[in-house]
Amino acid sequence: MRNGEPGTQNPAREAEVAARPRARAGRPGSVMRHAMCLAMLVAGCAADGTRNPEPGNQKPAEHVPAGARPYFGAMPDYGQPDKMVVSEVAPGSPADKAGLKPGDEVTSLNGEKIKDLQHYSDRLFACRPNQPVELAVERAGKALTVKGKMGWKVRGE
Repeated sequence: MRNGEPGTQNPAREAEVAARPRARAGRPGSVMRHAMCLAMLVAGCAADGTRNPEPGNQKPAEHVPAGARPYFGAMPDYGQPDKMVVSEVAPGSPADKAGLKPGDEVTSLNGEKIKDLQHYSDRLFACRPNQPVELAVERAGKALTVKGKMGWKVRGE
């Protein structure tokens, strides 16, 4: 036996080897998970079990350039930091395409209640470019749902 192999007279080395995390294949259930993913891929299913579109009907993935950051295009009213009220909407922006209007108060983003302007900003910038977003807004006393997709900007644009 060589030094460092189990059964040698080096207990420190044996403890170090025993404490190492096992390879992914050695974890219980990992083989089953891999088999299920492969079966869903062969069957044309997404990870949530829904059917993927037929190969000819798939849209090509939109390329997001390196260094891109999330962008939505709704300027907040900084005079009301205790809530998120839209001051301006940039023409042609994702917010504009989603139907957001000046004066709308955003009450939730992707199902999470918005506490204040900082919370809205944190949640918005946690989104990824091209990620679908759903906002609950209050417009003229009526509750509405606005759906869109995050855009992106590259720093310096």
